Parts: sequence; structure tokens; C-alpha cells
Amino acid sequence: MSSPISKEDQFAAWYETMLEAGEVVDKRYPVKGMPVWRPYGWFLHSSIMELIEKQWTLQGIEKVQFPLCIPEFYLRQEESHIEGFKAECFWTTKGGDKDLDVPLALRPTSETAMYNMFSLWVRSFRDLPLKVHQTCSVYRHETKNTRPLIRVREIPWNEAHTCHATREDALENLRMAWVGYKRVIEETLGFTGLILTRPDWDRFGGGECSEVMDTIMPCGRVLQTVGAHYLGQKFAKACDIKYLDEKNEFQHVWMTCYGVSTRLLAATLAVHGDDTGFILPPAIARYQVVVVPIIMKKKDSEVVFARCEEIMKDLQEAGIRATLDRSDQKPGAKFFHWEMKG
Repeated sequence: MSSPISKEDQFAAWYETMLEAGEVVDKRYPVKGMPVWRPYGWFLHSSIMELIEKQWTLQGIEKVQFPLCIPEFYLRQEESHIEGFKAECFWTTKGGDKDLDVPLALRPTSETAMYNMFSLWVRSFRDLPLKVHQTCSVYRHETKNTRPLIRVREIPWNEAHTCHATREDALENLRMAWVGYKRVIEETLGFTGLILTRPDWDRFGGGECSEVMDTIMPCGRVLQTVGAHYLGQKFAKACDIKYLDEKNEFQHVWMTCYGVSTRLLAATLAVHGDDTGFILPPAIARYQVVVVPIIMKKKDSEVVFARCEEIMKDLQEAGIRATLDRSDQKPGAKFFHWEMKG
């Protein structure tokens, strides 16, 4: 059996249909660009984020969690940065029935929130490098046509931010970030893209250089799946992040930031899927094996299910994510269902 929608001929329709049929997200929540993640889809996304987090642990990048709300005066510290985000910010201006003293933005990205704290944490060359990451959601009032996982208003992602004593150390850190991303994307998720340097007019606001991975989707369009930015000292000067060097002189740090979002999952599903459904890399699959009972005679059902339970438990004890399809559907319908889900 195959899907009535051809991925090759009607990719956009195939993508939207498969996200719903495959129980990845539910678009019926009444806020544009904010679909509900279903358990199956959230497992896939979370598995990718965990793979990224493991790479950062290996590179000595520590996990933090910053507040969702960012005061307006923080965002305005670096003008080119806020220029790139002000049209997309969600603002909170009331607490209950009272106006807030300071408008609060729902985190569109975390530079200014983090970097004002970095200025308190970094005092000496002994505090460097400072390397942290967080897995969270950011919020942008996207006005274009939204599409689940690709262009949304609530964006689950992982972002890393670093401070260094020298420009060379910062650039080396970015090189290692790409090593980590490639390990996850190419070796585990099984796709790749073009690593490109964005032109000045399209680089990250407040950054000096932006590198991205653009992945070619089945429709021929490209999807930015990674963003990695060399910030130089712009944010360090705006947020006054300085350290006392070995000569007892104050120096501004050199900085980087980089991140990935649900677009990694979107690219994984889109690149590998076919007309039958998703084809999932085993590392992120919710179920790596599905045991499907085939009962020829009703009187044998208890024996067959008991044996299937044993097989499932043996697989689980071997570290394989396995499940048993206990539904009343016929085997063909079960095969179709699980092939569709990857």
C-alpha cells in the first residue's frame, strides 16, 4: 500500500499529511504557528536534541536554563541585534491587571539575556572559556505562511553560547561545533547540506560572520538546518563582558553562538521519507522493532500473544526499543500503519 499523495510530485501536501497521519504534531490548536507536539513526534525531536547535548558534553559545554522573559532594555543593548528581531517579538506588558514597569519580550533568542549574566560571571582569564547551552523554546511572531517544524512561532531548539580569551580560540570553538553537528547530522541522521557563509546583509544581527548548513529538500528548496555565528567582540562591548588578563589588564572577550531547531527533524523526515511514510534513523526512532502477531486461528491467540510478549521483552532487555501491536486490525493494516510511522 502507498500514500495517495506522491512525495516527489506534491511534496508540500505529502509533508503536511504525513506529519498529521504519523502523529508528529496536531495543528488544530487555535494559535497560528503553534501546533501541539504529540508524544510520538516529541520523542523524535527530543532524541535529536539529546544527541546534540551529548556532543556538547563531550566538548565541555555545560547545560543551563535561562528565563523565558527578557526585559526590553536588554534587547536594546546591541542595536543591530534588536533590529533583526524587533518586528518578530512577542511582548508581555501586563502582570495580572497592572502594567509592568518594563515590557518583557518572550525570548526571540537568548544573546542579551545570557550575556548580561556572563558579564557578572566572567572576571578573570581563569573564568575562560565560558561555554554553555540550553534546550528551550524561542518565540517569534512569524507573519509568513507557517509550516510545522519549519516556520513556526514557538520554536523548540538547542542554542550554545561561548566566551573566549582570544579570537583564535573562538574560531576554533566554532570549528569544533561543526564537528559536533556533522557527527549528529551526517553520521546519525543520515543527511547533509551545504555549509555556506551568509552575505553581510543576511548574517545574524550583531554577529561578524554567519555560517549555515542549507539542506536541499525534495521540492528543490533549501532549508537552513544549522546556524553558527562568530560574534567577535560586539556583544562583549555592548554587555561589558571583560576579564582581567595575565598582565592585569582588562580585555573584552571574543564570542560565538550556534543553534539547531525542529528543522533538523523536518529535514530528516523529508529527506528519507517515501510515499509509504517516514523512514526513521534507528537512533531517533520511537520504536526500533514492532512485533506484529499473526493469528491464523482464534483459539491460538493466547499462545501467539504470549510468545510475542516474550520476543518484545527479549528485545527490550537487549536495549532495543520494541513494542507489541495489540490492536484488532488485520496484519496488512498494521504493516501499513507502522511503515507510515517509520
